[in-house]
Amino acid sequence: MLVAYLGTPLFIVYAWVRLAKSPSRQVAWPMATALGLWLLQAAVLLYFIAICMSGHCTLTPVEEIAPPVLLGVAYLAIAYLLWFAWRQSA
Repeated sequence: MLVAYLGTPLFIVYAWVRLAKSPSRQVAWPMATALGLWLLQAAVLLYFIAICMSGHCTLTPVEEIAPPVLLGVAYLAIAYLLWFAWRQSA
């Protein structure tokens, strides 16, 4: 799981380079957005980890559900953006 999580930005950059070499449309904005989504969810995840490590881990039920939901939604959006960029370059 950790390899997939940390490998996601590397895969996005790899796909960006591969798709940028295609002679058709530019794919910069979907790839930049995908990297931004990954950074956003990584920052939120680190924030929640820091809260719990500091000893103030009294989360509300919404705060307990938020990180996994954000992670899932971010990965769905990243997958969609990769698919969209691939379709634009085809």
